[in-house]
Amino acid sequence: NVINDRKIILSFKYYGTENAGIYKYSDNKWVYMPTTYRIGQDIISTYIKAETINNKDVIFGVFIDNKTINPLDIRGHWAREEIDTYLRRGIVELYEDNTFKPDTHIFRGQAVDLINNVFNSDLILEGDFDAPISYKEIENIMKKVYDVNFSWIEIANKMMWQKDKRSMSLNSMDNYITRAEMIYMLYYLKE
Repeated sequence: NVINDRKIILSFKYYGTENAGIYKYSDNKWVYMPTTYRIGQDIISTYIKAETINNKDVIFGVFIDNKTINPLDIRGHWAREEIDTYLRRGIVELYEDNTFKPDTHIFRGQAVDLINNVFNSDLILEGDFDAPISYKEIENIMKKVYDVNFSWIEIANKMMWQKDKRSMSLNSMDNYITRAEMIYMLYYLKE
């Protein structure tokens, strides 16, 4: 017996490098799952929802992705797992110098493109695409796209509790959101 709203660990024996990952086949496509490696134990693992094991249409597999780039600037970063997941899923991209720049402000155009991609929406942004976007503006956008009761402060509190990262939004909602915070928010809301 399992509790459906809890996550369980799914592990495979694995003897390769870190460019492999666990993928879930669902809705006619393979989707990367956040994967961890237990070096020295030859195990690769991920967390899945317990209810997944009762779904006969879901298949898991380990695949090697030779195109995987592990940017140096996310190693040890508080949002590494979420950023790596979205990089491998093709939702976000690296800069030309193979960095992600997680702690820089995200631009308004980039933020709306990400939201449209993750939520399959067609949000149109007016104004300067190349200006940073504030927490207040993100909150207003997410109220339209995700839920009218969306609160950025709930995300900031979750980030502080789960990742030990204090958001600048707690100082002022007029501050600008970073690329890592944006990815964390989207990942948290979708996963």
